Amino acid sequence: MEEFSYRQFVKMLLTKYRWRTIGILAGFVIGISILCFGFFRTVFVICLSLGGLYVGMKLDDDENLADLAGIVLDKIERFIPDIFRH
Repeated sequence: MEEFSYRQFVKMLLTKYRWRTIGILAGFVIGISILCFGFFRTVFVICLSLGGLYVGMKLDDDENLADLAGIVLDKIERFIPDIFRH
């Protein structure tokens, strides 16, 4: 009988069950965050993380930062009511 190895077990989880493992870990981290910080603070951090992911993906594709800022600000402007616009 082979000796149990955590390294081989984790390697098997990440190769054979990659997305299940990532999903479980993400759910665990989000659950702990909600318990420790509260629901809305956790949602805020997740939104900021997704925004950072979006900007990072655009910069990885060699897009200009000024063009990216214009695109993001145009999208944000759609949510601002007309009474607050100049």
